[in-house]
Amino acid sequence: MNSVVSSLKLLPIDLIDLHEDYEPSRLIKTIANIENDQFLRHPILVTRLANDRYLVLDGVHRFMSLKKLGYTKVPVQEVTKNEFTFTVWHHLVKSGNWYKELLHNPNLPWVKDKKEGSLFIEMITNKNDRHFLYKDDIAPHFLESWHTVVSSYTKHHDVTRIPQESDFSPQAEEVLIIYGALDYDLIAQYVMDGNKLPAGVTRFQVNGRLLNLQAPLALLQESSQFEAEWAELLRKSEQSLRCYVEKVYLCER
Repeated sequence: MNSVVSSLKLLPIDLIDLHEDYEPSRLIKTIANIENDQFLRHPILVTRLANDRYLVLDGVHRFMSLKKLGYTKVPVQEVTKNEFTFTVWHHLVKSGNWYKELLHNPNLPWVKDKKEGSLFIEMITNKNDRHFLYKDDIAPHFLESWHTVVSSYTKHHDVTRIPQESDFSPQAEEVLIIYGALDYDLIAQYVMDGNKLPAGVTRFQVNGRLLNLQAPLALLQESSQFEAEWAELLRKSEQSLRCYVEKVYLCER
């Protein structure tokens, strides 16, 4: 069997963990789309953790949609650590009161000049005002501080995700939040300890992901006799595989 197809599994939903929060407004739209289609278009990307549970790398809102809808099984594509890269998104947000309040938060020791140490967050305005937050300065409350920063603007404004490698400058009334490098093993440990990261910062890029599986929702029910149906879906998927090596653009909706 093709190695891509053999990486597909139908897992119990309670064996899968999230590493980040979900966005409620986006979840509502995803649930509606899945109910309308009556299938899950793309398998959820996961990797196995050291505790033999699975971590969602991509597909948080699809996973939560299935959970909210009461399904007990999840179609996934399992990838290993050497099949994905782990970076971060930067966030572009409209400026507002949240920015001033964040800078005056007594639990966040912002500085205006770079210094020695591991930089965690840099905020830049279109006027080139810069503020820096260092990991060592928030070490005892790292996750709490991170959630505080992200929730301060996501509660009020839409977020544009900017690839880490992009050379981008904020325009008028915009703030660019630049996140420092993160270690995947540390993130995995956070998850195994029962913690979650803020939504929309981590970025996993997978080499060889499979799209358009179209797994019927009927396969994901507790009472479903899925073995034969799942095997038939994999057989048909293997016969219809196409591998594209050129750059592809996908309109996300």
